Amino acid sequence: MKKVFYIPLCLGLSAMPLLAVTYHEPSDDLVMIRTDRLPIDADTMKWLSHQLVIIAERESPGTAVDMRTNAQLIALAQILDNENREAKRFNDLLKRGQSYDTTSTDQVTKATSRVWSLVNFLANKEAGDEANLLADCIKDTMLVIDPKHPSLSDFRISDKRWEGKVAQLEKFKDRGRQIADTPRVTDEPIDPPVIAKNDDEEMPKKPQQDDLTEDKPSKWHTLTGTFISPVQEYLRVDDKHRYRDEITSVSVEIQPGKADKEKNLQFECQPSLQHDGKLGKLEYEIKKKLSNEWKDLPNAKIKLKLKNSLSNRDQKYLVSNLLVFLDSSLADNKYSSKTLTLTNVDDNGDFSRGYSFWHTMRLVAATEEGRRILVPQHAEDDLRQLIALEKPEFFVKNEIIVVNSLKEARSYSGKLTDPKIKEACELYAEFQEVAESRSIGALTANKHVRERLEKILALMPNHISAKMLLLQGSGQRPIKLESKFLAYELDDITSDIVPIIREAAKFGAKYSDHSDKIDVVASKMEKELEVIKNYVDSADDAMYETAEDLVSNLKILSRAVSRNRNKDYDERSGYYARLIKNTTDELTRGYENLDAQIVSKTKRMKTEIFKDFKK
Repeated sequence: MKKVFYIPLCLGLSAMPLLAVTYHEPSDDLVMIRTDRLPIDADTMKWLSHQLVIIAERESPGTAVDMRTNAQLIALAQILDNENREAKRFNDLLKRGQSYDTTSTDQVTKATSRVWSLVNFLANKEAGDEANLLADCIKDTMLVIDPKHPSLSDFRISDKRWEGKVAQLEKFKDRGRQIADTPRVTDEPIDPPVIAKNDDEEMPKKPQQDDLTEDKPSKWHTLTGTFISPVQEYLRVDDKHRYRDEITSVSVEIQPGKADKEKNLQFECQPSLQHDGKLGKLEYEIKKKLSNEWKDLPNAKIKLKLKNSLSNRDQKYLVSNLLVFLDSSLADNKYSSKTLTLTNVDDNGDFSRGYSFWHTMRLVAATEEGRRILVPQHAEDDLRQLIALEKPEFFVKNEIIVVNSLKEARSYSGKLTDPKIKEACELYAEFQEVAESRSIGALTANKHVRERLEKILALMPNHISAKMLLLQGSGQRPIKLESKFLAYELDDITSDIVPIIREAAKFGAKYSDHSDKIDVVASKMEKELEVIKNYVDSADDAMYETAEDLVSNLKILSRAVSRNRNKDYDERSGYYARLIKNTTDELTRGYENLDAQIVSKTKRMKTEIFKDFKK
């Protein structure tokens, strides 16, 4: 590696005055690219951000063009990952005119190749306007880095894309200043590289947490409170196991220093879990994820109190909401009980969309109370479906905000301290008050209201409620469910047949109430199918009609069972039982290529139902 100074441009020509180059860091004021609209996940954005910094730290002649290219690369790296410490440190080095260790030619070549592999995807029209803009911005830098690449054969650079974000080239030339022909001497220490760059590295390394947490308080502040969370409850009804998804209130009491020393964090839950299950998994997940954000996590016993017992099944949303609550206590930022977090949280504290997000979000939409709901970056497609289903009131009642990490959630879960966030939320609260007594359709089409919503979005680009209401009043709102979400809906609707048909298959027709139960399930499914009928795209008619056939065959089966109350299924009953099995199999096949997890879940569920039917 070589150490590089950008000043002066060349040495040893003392008879000739030399022009200096001046670094101008990218502006933080302009939202240049909306990352929430990119078709790549948070991990890929961080990976790309890391590759761009590797390229920026290349060995170069040190011209004004090189310096501006570095500013552009740093700008993009910080847009994709605003916590990229490598980008920040390199930016600071350039501002101070300090030397830095360059990356090897081999590393730069590999990083450039990796970036091109993603740029070619982002440049596709199908990837969307925001992805296309990102691809063009990267290509602007590649005209300097890799000018002979075939993708640049007919590409034209555009300074307009960078207006307000990166200064024009003339600013970097700084022609008003001359420098001597001797190397610059500085008493400032030379910073070491942030991380050692591994030539074979395919994903960015996570920044070390020591520097991030060393000044944070390692003590509990708020010791009692409540939070709202989706949970799966366990109930005993008529001596049978029952599971129910609910949005419930959880009371929390933090007792500092009361946990066993070897555990550090210890949890108690009232009432106890299903079958007196242990909280070991919850303890492990909370401790691991919280420790990555907080150094020397303080000892505490944490008591949770709920209305009903929790099931032993995965409680991802309980984990994420409890994490946000505990993080607020450690940050001394009093948690707002109106906050609801609908994300999965990985071990690094990053948020992502879970498989059950659609189901859980529909459950939340059915509740009356308004909340501030924190959702992961890739939940926007789900939320757009509520506009298609003509439920814009959900976005008036609830303030939906996209967050990427536990650290980001801290800015919204308690007292609002960021001036822009505070102003945006205050403006939205005023809008909510006005909207209570007005038609949402007319309101969102009103010019002045739209200007207010646009201002909120400019202050806070992750304010999804404002974005969805602008879509509602734009005249271009979606009117049909996307295929994947129709499959989710049908999956939920048809899942009601599981317990009752399994029971009928197990005990046979001698139980006279089976026909009544099957009838109830069929009628409920019929009503739920009718609710979504007008939102089904013509391309998905076959899938919807298969679900309708399932209801019809359930009704026929109910009548067949009713006529044979005192004996096992006769041939007619068995025929319709097999017909229902075939119909559900067909419905399952209709889900294919829409969502692999839906397919897996549905096949498993429907196969289990019919395996005990008599031939």
